[in-house]
Amino acid sequence: MIFMKGSDFFSYVYTALSEVMSGYGFSWNEGDFYRERSGVFRDLISFDPFDAKFRVIVGVNYPFNDADADLSAPPDGALLAKFYTGASLSDRVREFPVFLVKKDPSFLNKFVQVLESEIIPFLDSVVSPEIYADKLSDEDCVAKYQIYKMEGLTEKAKAQGWEVLKRYKNMRDIEKIDLFIKNDVEPFLKE
Repeated sequence: MIFMKGSDFFSYVYTALSEVMSGYGFSWNEGDFYRERSGVFRDLISFDPFDAKFRVIVGVNYPFNDADADLSAPPDGALLAKFYTGASLSDRVREFPVFLVKKDPSFLNKFVQVLESEIIPFLDSVVSPEIYADKLSDEDCVAKYQIYKMEGLTEKAKAQGWEVLKRYKNMRDIEKIDLFIKNDVEPFLKE
């Protein structure tokens, strides 16, 4: 088995894919390929290693609009993510052994095929925040809530806020969820 440290993994991924990715307008930063689109969205393709595995996350987020933000940095997370499965995109995460990118060149070749046939069309299909959120399932109620709220679509945001409360009511013991609901969703719903 070939073991790769995070920096070696990122270096190998960047070297293997940077030319193809730059052809689609993507930049690189610490494991993430990202691109700005029309000032509306930032696309993200993240090679995310952990332990001896990694996953490839394909997502969309808002671009930075903070004047003090580091515009060379990738976005922090994504409003919605799909996952590369080795053959397509899915809503379910798929993990791969880290050594696969170096041991099996066909893995990254297949990624490039899926990039062209599914990933870029998926990212390009996101044309406006509201339309994007409208297409999300109710399981993605947090992303829908955040998008509608950021877009000033109060009625839709409140509807999704109630959906968040309903879906996450039994998960309030998880601190991150409880804080999000307590500090964001509940005050917004009281407005």
